Amino acid sequence: MRLTRKRLCSFLIALYCLFSLYAAYHVFFGRRRQAPAGSPRGLRKGAAPARERRGREQSTLESEEWNPWEGDEKNEQQHRFKTSLQILDKSTKGKTDLSVQIWGKAAIGLYLWEHIFEGLLDPSDVTAQWREGKSIVGRTQYSLQLKQLHGY
Repeated sequence: MRLTRKRLCSFLIALYCLFSLYAAYHVFFGRRRQAPAGSPRGLRKGAAPARERRGREQSTLESEEWNPWEGDEKNEQQHRFKTSLQILDKSTKGKTDLSVQIWGKAAIGLYLWEHIFEGLLDPSDVTAQWREGKSIVGRTQYSLQLKQLHGY
């Protein structure tokens, strides 16, 4: 009984591996299905042959890649734009209560300023030894003093 269980389990594992390889082959190396050819009787007046139509459709599909995250990226970009406008409106309405200075000399400071605060640095030259930036968010003024490390 034990020997048959072992054989059955080995057979199922081998079958699973074969099916996985077959599925991977079709996903990565399989050809796309093509549309069925036109009717064998002939063409209607003014209709393009099926091969030409398929060629045009295929070339337009190949020229632009499908991006499944395109909608999410557009929504995120619109959201960022709206929030930056809201921040800009809030920042122009009053005096700043707090002032925060950020001093840094590592890439994390640059990342914080450009990607989190979405601020601009002066001078914009990436080879400058010192770069500075100022931003007002709400009633808080942020300023960055960044010493550039060469070679990163």
